[in-house]
Order: sequence, then C-alpha cells, then structure tokens
Amino acid sequence: MQLFNAVVNAPDDLDFRIHLRNDLIDLGIEDLMVEMRARANDDLNTQLNVFEDEALADDEVLLERYNVFNVNKQDPNDLFKAIKGVVNDTDSYQWFLRTLQELLLIPQNRKQRYRVVLIVLFSYNKK
Repeated sequence: MQLFNAVVNAPDDLDFRIHLRNDLIDLGIEDLMVEMRARANDDLNTQLNVFEDEALADDEVLLERYNVFNVNKQDPNDLFKAIKGVVNDTDSYQWFLRTLQELLLIPQNRKQRYRVVLIVLFSYNKK
C-alpha cells in the first residue's frame, strides 16, 4: 500500500492522480483494501487511511474546481447532472453529447459491450 500511495500521490497534477487512483480501483484495489483492513495491522491501516484520505481530498479539489458540490460519485444521476452543468454552454458540451450518443450504442452482448467500451475509452484518451 505504501508503494501505491507513493506512486499515486507523487504527481502534482490532480487529474493524473485521480486517473491513477481510478485505475487502481478499476483493478479491484477496494476489495483488497477491505481484506487488508481485516488484518488489523496498524502500519497497513495507516497506509489504507492515507489512500482514502488523499482520494477524498483530491475529489474535493476537483469538485471545487468546477463549483460542483454535494455530488455522490457513486450515483450516475448525480454525476450526469454535475457534468452537464459543468460543460453546458461550453465547447465541451458537444463532446459530452457525442459521448452519450456513443454510449447508446453499447450492445447487449457482453463480449461486444466490452469491446465498445474499450473503443470509447481509447478514443477519449487520444483527445
């Protein structure tokens, strides 16, 4: 955990830290953290707390950047409203709308759905 914290918290760039942390979460670190907490090791718990505290601090800074408050990041409706409010009347609105249109095309077949999501994410990262 100390290595993860060192890697994730080292960059000065807020967006990059959040991306790194989200990648770890996508890989399942939160489930591992639950198991690690069960070990009741003080040093390990300190590192787990650092990971969680830094994530909360970065989220607060991110939301303040866009003057968005009281957003539940686990609620798709809250996130949608927040993002729409941030991009409304900006050049980014068209990209937001285009992304939503692409998401409508996600197939029901699980294998195909995975491929489409990867394509959307890959195309987003290239911009």
